[in-house]
Amino acid sequence: LIDGVSIHEKTKDGETALHLAARKGHFRVLKLLASQSPVHVLNAKDKNGWTVAHRAISSGNDEMFLWLTKHPLIDLGLRDKHGRRPVAFAAAYG
Repeated sequence: LIDGVSIHEKTKDGETALHLAARKGHFRVLKLLASQSPVHVLNAKDKNGWTVAHRAISSGNDEMFLWLTKHPLIDLGLRDKHGRRPVAFAAAYG
């Protein structure tokens, strides 16, 4: 988006820019990236199998997670390496 950096790129841990925005709690950035991301980027998994929804939960950002649950292209049925879907993951994190 800026300086030719692709939203498709991943870190060595498999995180996309969406994962990073969710982890850091940058909700406005996440919304912007989500508006520009194709479905495979929106549902990309990191090395732990975490999607951006899993990452939003782990960061403690309930508002961000709720927004992601309403996004029409976010697949809440995807499981992490331990078989947890984002909603079950949210229940575990309280």
